[in-house]
Amino acid sequence: MKNNSLFILILLVINIISTESFSQQIIADHTVVDKYNDIPQFYINKVKEMWVTIPGESHSSGYRIGCQLLASIDAAYNVNVTEGGTPEAYTNEHLRLSRATWGDISNATGWRYGYGEEDWYTSSLAKTRTKDHITYCNNNNLTIAAMGFGWCWDMTWNNSPGGTIDPDYQVRWAGSSVGGPQGNIRWGLDANDSVLTGNSVSMETYLNTTIEYMDHCTNNGYQTKIFFTTGPVDGGGNMNENGYQRNLKHEYIRNFVQSLSNGILFDYADILCWSDAGIQNTTTWTDYSENLQTFQYIHSDNMLDMDGTYAEDGDHIGERGAVRLAKALWWLLARMAGWDGEITVNAKVYLEGPFTGSMMNTDVNTLGALPLSQPYNISPWNYSGVESVNSIPNANVVDWVLIELRDTPGGAATATPATRIAQQAGFILNDGSIVSSDGISNMIFGVAVSNNLYVIVWHRNHLGIMSAIPLTFGGGLYSYDFTTAASKAYLSGQQNLGGGNYGMYAGDADGNGEVHLDDIDLRWSIEAGNNGYFGGDMNLDSEIDNQDKNDVWLPNNNISDQIPD
Repeated sequence: MKNNSLFILILLVINIISTESFSQQIIADHTVVDKYNDIPQFYINKVKEMWVTIPGESHSSGYRIGCQLLASIDAAYNVNVTEGGTPEAYTNEHLRLSRATWGDISNATGWRYGYGEEDWYTSSLAKTRTKDHITYCNNNNLTIAAMGFGWCWDMTWNNSPGGTIDPDYQVRWAGSSVGGPQGNIRWGLDANDSVLTGNSVSMETYLNTTIEYMDHCTNNGYQTKIFFTTGPVDGGGNMNENGYQRNLKHEYIRNFVQSLSNGILFDYADILCWSDAGIQNTTTWTDYSENLQTFQYIHSDNMLDMDGTYAEDGDHIGERGAVRLAKALWWLLARMAGWDGEITVNAKVYLEGPFTGSMMNTDVNTLGALPLSQPYNISPWNYSGVESVNSIPNANVVDWVLIELRDTPGGAATATPATRIAQQAGFILNDGSIVSSDGISNMIFGVAVSNNLYVIVWHRNHLGIMSAIPLTFGGGLYSYDFTTAASKAYLSGQQNLGGGNYGMYAGDADGNGEVHLDDIDLRWSIEAGNNGYFGGDMNLDSEIDNQDKNDVWLPNNNISDQIPD
């Protein structure tokens, strides 16, 4: 049953009493699976210093199996999994992963490799033993970098849906609560559901217990990050009513974590309900009010091994699903290590107009004509960014440019406007470097790359160009240099500047993607004789004169940009 006032009160209390040593919310769901490949090497190395433990029963092995499979595919994500004995000591050679705990509900000491709900949250003794585990490890040179509970079928098994129908959700609750005060019986979302289930244990119990572990780490100065998790979405008997009530429990976890400024969630369920092709699997059940409810269920692809067959290996999912878990886990751990999840682009390009043989002139800047705000907020670019500066930050700045990123699973021809994921205005320097508005740094974009990344450079009076091939990733950067060959631009859409240098065609005074007579009739002829920042100044010397028309525009007349539309 819904208990909104209590839920809000709990959140307020949590936010008041928790001293947040880690104040950033991180959600690892299906949207981050492919982003593991964006992790800079620096943070891959940071993850390799970590010991991560995900105590749980059989399903928790999916994390470990997946990480081993990923390492076999790409050695950059090397891992060592410990399945018994003393966990491996500190190393920076690989991620250390296990489900080890020091003690459990039945044992106060010793390394244990089996953990269920009875060990994590169903009793006060469980909480004490888990806190003792965290303390022991952090005080005995086995610092835990991150820990979360590895759910098994705890939300659905042992006790099928039964009891009184929940009046708010029109469903009966199910699940196991081994070690709970009332024993192993079905359970609901919050304390109010005890009247329906006869069980004081609920999803709220798990959430509040996990908060206790977070606070335990904070209050004792431990660097351990405790993260929330969702659970399995497999099992043929866990569809219909049982699957729907499980989905409600997962949603309850998600909503709770999203309400915390420092909440970290590994959304195991959501990750496995989507395929690598980006397709979500859902099923339906008609509730007790005769309303058809649609909810997630594991995608069939994630029940397959890498060779397209399936052999049970203990985690009850296929190898493909396990690898998806591993990719998302690496992303999560890199974020915990301090990676902000953004990508950095290092691009180089020349503009034909101001090019002088090896560099570009900075006349528009030197003569004080360069505006302090980006100029691409008008047609045809209609860019809404607010990039501006108090003064031009670098004497080597030539002009403003607009950078666009497109992400497509196909080749360059498929990088249409529909694939655009980001735009940002910055400066182009006289050596061709493109930098952010601080005049120094590479451009940083708050997006992730899922497929092939292409970069487009727009300039107010030069023809735009797009990379002919996807940008390469290395050293934490996506890099591309247009200047070394005409073919570096899609369909070789740039000018030979001589001396082995290539750059963007000048002469597109109105910025519409074509060099044609309108650039002269509607721009240059009107602006001729002026000094300053004008589209008709095609050689960027801050003067609109015959050199712009005869030396720049005329040789390029009737040339168009080569950017997919």
